[in-house]
Amino acid sequence: MDALAYDAPLMIAGWPRKTEFIDLNVALTSLRLNQRQFCELCVLLGSDLCATKIKGIGPVNAIRLMQECGSIEAILSTYFHKYTPPDDFKFHDAVDLMMSLDPSVK
Repeated sequence: MDALAYDAPLMIAGWPRKTEFIDLNVALTSLRLNQRQFCELCVLLGSDLCATKIKGIGPVNAIRLMQECGSIEAILSTYFHKYTPPDDFKFHDAVDLMMSLDPSVK
């Protein structure tokens, strides 16, 4: 999924058995997220750029929380009593890197 976070317009998944084509714009529209929120969702789900995750946030919950709160910071401030990120949860660095890469080399 990181390929879509890096702004790739199309991703091929499941090759060669059950091939699916995932269109970034369709995914963003159906998830009701913008590109930055999608990058933050990828971090919540587990990204190569952020080695740690927040315990207790799985895929369904991550999507719901991003749609409801709009950002990881808002999730953590709204649900501070429920979700505690690990000390080394450097999501800002991961999201900023995803957002700053030159599209021609993504």
